[in-house]
Order: sequence, then structure tokens, then C-alpha cells
Amino acid sequence: MSDIPAPSTSSSGDFFGSEWHITAHEKLAVRGSLSFLRAFGPDTSSTVSANTWTAIVLDPAGEPWRQFGQPCWEWIGPGDPDYALSPAGIRCLIEGVYDLAGSVMFNPAQATGTRGVNITEVKGPYAGQWNLATGLPVPKSTNTPVLVAGETYQYAGNIIELQAWSDTATSTLANPQSEWLSACLIAAK
Repeated sequence: MSDIPAPSTSSSGDFFGSEWHITAHEKLAVRGSLSFLRAFGPDTSSTVSANTWTAIVLDPAGEPWRQFGQPCWEWIGPGDPDYALSPAGIRCLIEGVYDLAGSVMFNPAQATGTRGVNITEVKGPYAGQWNLATGLPVPKSTNTPVLVAGETYQYAGNIIELQAWSDTATSTLANPQSEWLSACLIAAK
């Protein structure tokens, strides 16, 4: 597949009057590879014990998930064989390279300290062997998110989780949009 050519200019020569010239094959290839998921946490706050990675439950029953393009990830609900392993994770449906990003907003009413956010593989050939993690000291403030992001290769059937960590017992905000995980397919196999 060739790269999508730049837009051609209109007869007036301005960019705003331009048209994209994409073949039918390129439209199909582009359409089939576009995928974005934003999965949200629960409607209630999540307890984060001190010095322990705590999985944040991603459940579409609270805040509806945002899914664009071809679904590449799915919720693991009760009754699913993988639910016992990861009631908080999401399962990859299409093998490929993904940009992952996650965020947790910790409760500002609780003590200051170091906070961390982690995206980790809990099922797959590299489960427990990699993670995307970030941590930082958080002063007592209002609505300070801790963000994590990176790229990873995922196989169909892999399960990933968003996790939170704190050096003091705390909780997240009771707002489903304060905890989220995004996955964007950037190259499918």
C-alpha cells in the first residue's frame, strides 16, 4: 500500500479548497486500521492501599466507553473465563502496535505523597514482564492527574490493566472520567 498522497490544491490554489485523492484500496486499508478506545473507571472512588499496585476496574456500565473505528479491545465481564484473572482489565482482539495512555486522579483531600500509574500486561506471552509506569510526588492540590503513556505490541487475547499506586493509603475521585485507559491501534499485523 502506498502512502496517502497530500491533498491537491483547487483551481484557486488555496489549501481549504483541496481534495484528497485516495484509491479504493487505500480507503479500505485506512478504514480497517483505524481504532480508538477510551475505557473509563467506575462511578465510585477506588481504594488504593499504601505501597500496592491496585487495578482500576474499567467497566462500561458506569461511563459509556468511547469506541471509534474497528473494535480492537473488549470488556471482560462476569461469566467470562478470564474474569477471575482480571476483573479490571480489557482484552485485545486484534494483534498489532498500540499507543496506550492512562490517567488516574487521586483524591486531593487525602495526604500528599508519591503517586504512580501503571499499564501492565496480565495475560499474554509477556505478562508480568513489562509495564508502562510513571510516578511523581503529588502535593495536596485539587484534581492533579497522574498520566502514563507509551507504545506496545499486543497479541489477540492479551489482557492489560490500568493500575494505581500510592505511598500512603488514598483513593481516586468518585468521577468515572477521573480514571481512564485509551488504546489506539497504529499498525495491525
